[in-house]
Amino acid sequence: MNEKLQYASMLGINENTCNIVYKPVKTKRKKTKKVSDEQIKKELVEKVNLISEKEALIEESTDLEQPIVEEKVEESEQASVVYVKPKNKKFKFSVIGVQLTVIALLVAVIGITTVMYPNSGIKNFISSVFGGNNTTVKVDDRTFEEFEPVFTSDEQSVYTLNEGIISVSGRGSVYSPCDGVVSALSVDENGKYNVEIQFSENFKAVFSGLDFAYSEEGGKVYSNIPLGFVKSAGEVCFIGENDQLITSYTLENNVVKWAV
Repeated sequence: MNEKLQYASMLGINENTCNIVYKPVKTKRKKTKKVSDEQIKKELVEKVNLISEKEALIEESTDLEQPIVEEKVEESEQASVVYVKPKNKKFKFSVIGVQLTVIALLVAVIGITTVMYPNSGIKNFISSVFGGNNTTVKVDDRTFEEFEPVFTSDEQSVYTLNEGIISVSGRGSVYSPCDGVVSALSVDENGKYNVEIQFSENFKAVFSGLDFAYSEEGGKVYSNIPLGFVKSAGEVCFIGENDQLITSYTLENNVVKWAV
């Protein structure tokens, strides 16, 4: 017999009118919170940044720069992360090291060359650039006997000697008997030029009565280049040590012969 009919007969209920309905027990379902897209993006970026920070700590231990993380939100509102490739510091330091090594080698080569070759071009260059005025200048201390003066004259010029004074007569150019430097230049009351030429510390010549002088004070003069010009006459004398007039010589064909 059906369980339902048995239960109805026990209660005295008409079997045809009894209908037992079982109601299912309702279980409460947990309401799920709706997560917005913004919250999802935020959580995603936080997770990515956390991973990036961990990677950065690992890379710092190998002397690499921390990667730069940029968040880029597109129109579709999807978050994306862009990684920038870190620069390698080791390569930069190696280039600087090579440059320093080359400079050190150049300094060493210059130092060795300067010590082993005192007259090398490198040493002279360094001395000229960094105040190398320590070079000793040799002073010309020759006496007049060590010179061989020769007067170059034009065909119209005549040189004659009288008691240590050489007279120049005629119209023409006047030449220095030796190469030297104009140590003094002046003009007298008659407008004539007086030119003093220094041949050494102990020997010089003085030209007087020149109508024109072709060199200024401090200028170099040469025996084959005209020193000045005379229209009619001029004079030349030699000065030795202590500014003494030199008279112990003769003049033969415009060549000076010192007395023995």
